Amino acid sequence: MRALQEEFGKKLVIVLDNAPYFIAKHLKKQAAKAGLLLEYLPSYAPEMNPLEQCWRQVNEGRANKLYRTLSELKAYLTSKLPTLHSPRIYEYLC
Repeated sequence: MRALQEEFGKKLVIVLDNAPYFIAKHLKKQAAKAGLLLEYLPSYAPEMNPLEQCWRQVNEGRANKLYRTLSELKAYLTSKLPTLHSPRIYEYLC
């Protein structure tokens, strides 16, 4: 969290999904202590999370595919990641 403040300034709003590690009491305490505001996306609303759009693209055409080695998975990701269309973040803002 300190690194974020050093990069972007003291007053930050961080938008998170509801993964268990993001809603942990310890994280909330640390954020409050640092003066950060945590805002959470609605539960079960992947269409509001730009990262979900990226994962959807990564998984296209990969159904029932088994990667037997880490090298195979790495090769797939290395070829797929440059083809991703970045979500337009401003479309997710209110």
